[in-house]
Amino acid sequence: MEITRPDKGVKQVRKYRVWKVKTEYETIFYAKGGYCPKRQGTKNYIWLANEIVYWKFASFAGLRMPNVALLRKRKDFFFGSEFCDGRAKLENENALQASVDRVPDNNTQLTRALLLDIALLNSDRVLSAILKDRNNLLWFIDYDKSLWGDGMERENETEKPGDLDRINVKNLPEKVDAFLGDYAPREAKSMNKIVWTQEWTTIFEEFRKLPLDEATFHIACSEVPEGWLPNPLPKKMLCFLKKWWSELEGLFVQDCFQQKMQDILTKRCKY
Repeated sequence: MEITRPDKGVKQVRKYRVWKVKTEYETIFYAKGGYCPKRQGTKNYIWLANEIVYWKFASFAGLRMPNVALLRKRKDFFFGSEFCDGRAKLENENALQASVDRVPDNNTQLTRALLLDIALLNSDRVLSAILKDRNNLLWFIDYDKSLWGDGMERENETEKPGDLDRINVKNLPEKVDAFLGDYAPREAKSMNKIVWTQEWTTIFEEFRKLPLDEATFHIACSEVPEGWLPNPLPKKMLCFLKKWWSELEGLFVQDCFQQKMQDILTKRCKY
């Protein structure tokens, strides 16, 4: 990840939640600023911290993602995913299935993405968060709703509840099934069908390869600019993730867990 020089990083900006950005080096990015998607008009860089930390885990896992950069213009920061001509959002679920059929590695990549979503609490794996290039290769983006979410306690000074209650370790034993449903794809039924109906050994081996450990967490957090993850957020997250990953590991060694996942997702998705 690179940080461009102050005041020179962004040459063109479109005023939407996602900006199209051209840097001084003529590289084009789709970039997100720090404005909060849940609370209009407020700025909250924890959304960008989620992108950075997830991206680091995913890069260690070998997930195919666009090049990224942390861009800066004056006092504003943007998390950018590099634009590449010919790489665009999937049109529909049939396009996803066709890409998996044509390129076997896409199945591996999709499996890896969905497993990381569960492990890192990403509730926003929709079709628009998957890109396809001219060679039918799948690329994965969009992680601002993972991990800490908005980084706010459930009860806060705003009218909307915060997301931190989901990393309360005390709630974990009774919320395992809910988490498995929440952090699997909500919209695209084909994703669940492709991943969770394949051979269980394939899913289990992909899970075992994920870099779910404390060292990776610390490396990922070290990429986040100072002040974006105030104490005690990193400590609380690490405490939760270690227990969550341990819970998942215990589930994935069970052959019956595949049917459990299908049952959970069928109730939500009915594919």
